[in-house]
Amino acid sequence: MASEQIVPLSEYHRLPKAALSADFYKRQLEVVCNNATLALFIMDEYQRCIYMNPAAETLTGYSLTEAQGRALHDVIHHTRPDGSPYPLCECPIDQVFPTNNREQGEEVFVHKDGHFYHEGLKFNSTYLLTRQKWRCRIEG
Repeated sequence: MASEQIVPLSEYHRLPKAALSADFYKRQLEVVCNNATLALFIMDEYQRCIYMNPAAETLTGYSLTEAQGRALHDVIHHTRPDGSPYPLCECPIDQVFPTNNREQGEEVFVHKDGHFYHEGLKFNSTYLLTRQKWRCRIEG
């Protein structure tokens, strides 16, 4: 296995074009996401979780394997602090899909063990167009 070298951003122009492949950028993005202290989630067009970084796993108590393929709302945002159900249609985070707008606000989420966390946790939700499908990123 070849050793990888960390190159300062100021030196990128000196790299051979082959090093700047999609694979190279994918690895760079993985490093950034895996080391981010903010919880990052990506949902598919059906609002199912397709990605969460380690900070999101720590915050929610769920691993990517446990959440992947499930509606993220049903995993971490299904119940209000008073115990009443929180319908998807009332969730501002999930309104990104029908409106194609950015949404921001403060919400309370449900940890895997059932406790509510981060009263007033701020979120920023937006959509990404990838291969003609909408993706949603939630930063917590």
